[in-house]
Amino acid sequence: MKKIFLLFGLGLLMSCGSSRQLEANEITNEELGYNPSHPILVGSNDLRYGPEYEQNYLNNLSGPNGEVISYTRLGSCCEFATPKGIMGGGMLDKYEIKYEGLEKPIILYLNMYEPAPKEIKVPSGLKLKEN
Repeated sequence: MKKIFLLFGLGLLMSCGSSRQLEANEITNEELGYNPSHPILVGSNDLRYGPEYEQNYLNNLSGPNGEVISYTRLGSCCEFATPKGIMGGGMLDKYEIKYEGLEKPIILYLNMYEPAPKEIKVPSGLKLKEN
């Protein structure tokens, strides 16, 4: 029942919006995002905007040579305890990333519950779009 409520709650949040700019600092990390133990933190102190922040983050990524990426949300997984979540829990969102020339899609894990660091971190093999 808790999982059903959590998923329903996350669905309701998808309609909320806000604007937030990514900073242009790029820090790569070999495990960042590729492992559920090291998800990409994209949240804020206001959970309502978590899904939008995930999309904003992904919309600002490109392939290693500036390739345009596409992404598909595969669903939620990897339940964890957090006081910032609904009923004391949260789930990571799992995304499939593709771009032209990529042999096999990349799977990334994002955490919309924990605030993003001031310096945007980018998974190894990807980079921030150039403005």
